[in-house]
Amino acid sequence: MEARNLYFSYDEQPFIEGLEIKLQEGKITTILGPNGSGKSTLLNLFANQYTPQSGSIYLGQRDIREMKGKEIAQKLAVVYQQNLAPSDLTVEKLVGYGRMPHKKLWQSIEESDEEIIDWALTVTNLTELRHKKLISLSGGERQRAWIAMALAQKTKILFLDEPTTYLDIYYQLEILELVK
Repeated sequence: MEARNLYFSYDEQPFIEGLEIKLQEGKITTILGPNGSGKSTLLNLFANQYTPQSGSIYLGQRDIREMKGKEIAQKLAVVYQQNLAPSDLTVEKLVGYGRMPHKKLWQSIEESDEEIIDWALTVTNLTELRHKKLISLSGGERQRAWIAMALAQKTKILFLDEPTTYLDIYYQLEILELVK
């Protein structure tokens, strides 16, 4: 994935100017900077949530603006700092949504999907919480549930926007080890 000559502004105020970056497959890339420096904006541009004023973002050989949302979701997953979900949504259902980019509209979860969901719940240590509603979880447990959903997508690219937010030190280390 790469950005070529990327420009983005808020209210006509330049925010990202002429950015050139290529993310290497199989490598962890970390973007560091102070609050408000554009890290989340860049993630939103890469996830096709924002449109740059000029320049291009390529996923493989294709401009991301030419791709459908489902196709992008089959190739990359995103976990944001803050996420919204219906109050009655369970952990298992949320993680199951990670399989939807790989399904046709009328298809339901199959045994192979269940195995992936079980794996994602296990590696994020959420198996015992699978039937709990997200609203009843601690902030750290909710963050792990969103990470489990992204892992269940089984994509080659995983974007994490401050993934250790709300996590105690034990789970911070676990999540960082997991995404390695």
